Formats: sequence, C-alpha cells, structure tokens
Amino acid sequence: TKTIPKPMLKVNKKPILENIILSFKKKGFSNFLISTNYLAKKIINYFGDGALLDVNINYIKEKKSLGTAGSLSLLNKKKVIDDIFITNGDLYGNLDYSNMLHVHKKRLNDCTVCVRVHSYDLPYGLITERNDVNFLNEKPKLTYLINSGIYIIKKKILKHIKKSTYLNMTDLLNYLKKKNYKIGIYTVYEPIYDIGNLKQYKAVKSIFKNKKY
Repeated sequence: TKTIPKPMLKVNKKPILENIILSFKKKGFSNFLISTNYLAKKIINYFGDGALLDVNINYIKEKKSLGTAGSLSLLNKKKVIDDIFITNGDLYGNLDYSNMLHVHKKRLNDCTVCVRVHSYDLPYGLITERNDVNFLNEKPKLTYLINSGIYIIKKKILKHIKKSTYLNMTDLLNYLKKKNYKIGIYTVYEPIYDIGNLKQYKAVKSIFKNKKY
C-alpha cells in the first residue's frame, strides 16, 4: 500500500471498494460518499462521479486522518435526509443491506452495529469463580459477537461529532451508550472478509481466485 490505498487493492479482479459499492447497489442503494485521505486521487480518478457504475459518488477530502467517525464531521448535514450506512473500506462481503436497514428502522435504533459470531477454542482449562457455573471447564469453546465494521446511524448522531477532530467509531458508540441512545445489533451469518493485513489479503485472494463472487 505504499503506492495504492488499501481499499483499491483488487479481489476478484476489482478493487475492494468497488466490490463494496456493487454489493450495496445490488440491494437498491445508489448514493455513496467516500472519505478520502491517503492517495485520494487514485480513488477519485478511478470512480469519478460513479456514472460508470450507475451510482452517484461524492467525496469527503480529509486534510488529516480523522478516523471513521471523525470524517463524518465533514458531511454537509443539510444534504443528509435519511439514516446513514457507514462501512470500513477494507471489507469484502455480500450482505443484505436492505434488510439491515429495515431492522434498524423497525427497532427504532439510533445506531445499529453489524456484528458476526466468532468462536474460539481455548487450549487451556478455564477457571470460573461464579457459583452457578462449573469451577473448571477443560478447553471450552468461547463464543463472542465481534464488530464487523458496518454501522447505521440516524442523522441526529452527527451533532455529537466535533468538526475535524479524530474520532473512532468505537469511541463514538461508547459515548452514545453513556448518553442513553438506543444502540442495536444486527448479526450477519454471511461471510465477511476483513482485509486488515497482507496475510488476510492473500488468503481472501486465494479464496476467490477460481470462483465468481
């Protein structure tokens, strides 16, 4: 990624970011806003206004890295008319985004976090001090809900994001929880590939090398 931004790395012959846009488009979404900073011109020159993909694309241009939530401070709030999907630019998946939005609105959530189930076989005996469970469990399987890097927020959440100030989504969510906003979760069972490093990138490329996604 010294010469190309990570979202532009190719999986299945297309940049990761293009796969994200197309997966949303498949579910009826057409308006996209890409937050750019590192090697921004390579993203803007590739996608332009989105016409070649039959979608509308605009850009946030960060002068410095602001984090996933901090970049939202540069939004023109007057143009925001509905709830907003936020997704990391290094995810590869094909999710039912329309159903996620439906559940978000049906449950009247202020924010919805997309999560997935992760199980881990602990190679040790686990000691538990609670009285209502076994004291010692030998090599148990531990199951967690983990953040997938996809969110939906209501427009009113934007007022809590300081202009041009670095802010991670996790910090914003913890703040909103303390302020008693309604934060819901949406569990996905479809595969989501988080391309966070070179090893993961090579693994994902290998999975889709000989098949159409």
